[in-house]
Amino acid sequence: MAVPRLHLSDYLSAGETFHFARSTCVSGSRSPLHAHDFYEMFWINTGRLAHYANGRTATLGAGAVCFIRPDDAHALQAKGGDARITNIAFRRETIDHIGNRYGPALGARAFWASGVLPVQRQLYVAQTRALNIWAHRLDASGRGQLALDAFLLAVLGLLLRDDPLPLGAETGPAWLAESCRALSRPDVLRIGVKGFVAVSGLNPSHVARVCSRHIGKPPSALVAEARMTLAARLLVSTDDPIVEIALEVGHNNLSHFYAQFKAHHGIAPRAYRLQNRYDIVSLKSGR
Repeated sequence: MAVPRLHLSDYLSAGETFHFARSTCVSGSRSPLHAHDFYEMFWINTGRLAHYANGRTATLGAGAVCFIRPDDAHALQAKGGDARITNIAFRRETIDHIGNRYGPALGARAFWASGVLPVQRQLYVAQTRALNIWAHRLDASGRGQLALDAFLLAVLGLLLRDDPLPLGAETGPAWLAESCRALSRPDVLRIGVKGFVAVSGLNPSHVARVCSRHIGKPPSALVAEARMTLAARLLVSTDDPIVEIALEVGHNNLSHFYAQFKAHHGIAPRAYRLQNRYDIVSLKSGR
């Protein structure tokens, strides 16, 4: 049976270049499976969803953002309570233009991925806050092309800044790059090496050999570096207590976290926060 295809023209008024919606997925209800003649992105503000896409299923929580291509057949179902999402849909030409101009930098990220599943990224709390601020401005913009382009470039810039693959990862098999990218996700970091291996779906010994061959480091070293990178970012971008940041990146022992952070960054966590945080208004050092 053919999958129904939605048409953007059915959702736009005269002069509009995109459709913007905030909606609630009622617990247990499932949207009809559908495809589109447009691109869309959505993210979860609260709750949990099962995302059915191209014959696969993924469970997504608050802060997860998805980049849907026109031919992706997908549906959503709230799990364990209602879920609140934000959705933005726009014409193919918008993404074609951005891809033509920035393609080499974007690679296979976001809308340009070629895998079976659409790209799904888990954002940190600070990133989700930024995304919602940008979305609020977009919603109030009048639905023009300039505002849409500015929003999309900000989102893509966020993905680029937070996608620093280890040197050598892109020379290996595709799963290696994807597993390294998954280390930006707190849920993977909290599990550690087991989480890294689980993303690959392969034997731990094989994963270790491939990591050593292409990156020159074992999975444990990649996980340790990713934890310290995320911890540094959270210290600067949030007001979270240091003990909460340690737990967020997978360290249950605070003393060990302090030791690892100082070994990696050459300075204690609190001192790092003091040196690198600034109040944008007053330009005085933050806490």
